[in-house]
Amino acid sequence: MAIAFLVLGAESSGTRLLTSILINAGCLGNAGHEQPFDKEIPAGKEHIVWRRSIPHGREWVDIEELIQKLQHKGYKVKALVTMREWYAGAHSQVKNNHAKSTEEAFTALPRAYRHIFKALINTNIPYEIVIYEALILHSEWVQKKLLNRQGIEMQKAINIYDGNIKYYQGDARG
Repeated sequence: MAIAFLVLGAESSGTRLLTSILINAGCLGNAGHEQPFDKEIPAGKEHIVWRRSIPHGREWVDIEELIQKLQHKGYKVKALVTMREWYAGAHSQVKNNHAKSTEEAFTALPRAYRHIFKALINTNIPYEIVIYEALILHSEWVQKKLLNRQGIEMQKAINIYDGNIKYYQGDARG
């Protein structure tokens, strides 16, 4: 049975990175903001990945509806939930115009995860949490083990850079 990986996470939490890892491993999908499965979901013949940051384009996506659509097309649905350290994530949200201020981002982060986990609890689909910083620190090993747990063999790891460091440099941490 084909698997539909639903990659979920707060904005700027690493959803595009994780989607790229799955695409690199052979899943059909797109790591960009425009998602092909918004228009049409193919019949469940091959593994796909559908990325949704929460919110997505200022919209609080109905995750349960996405799961139902995928199941209706014959997919076994698994969720992969990205998480990123909130200081860097909040600053990235501001930099990428997802939030007007870090205060707004710090308010949006818990709301996004409540929204995600409520849907996962209500649908009872299997999920795994993927930590952005683990992908940075132990890149190839984490990619390989994650894909293996999903039943996918990694051909080659993608290169991952530390997207957090710029938010800590020059900051008076003490």
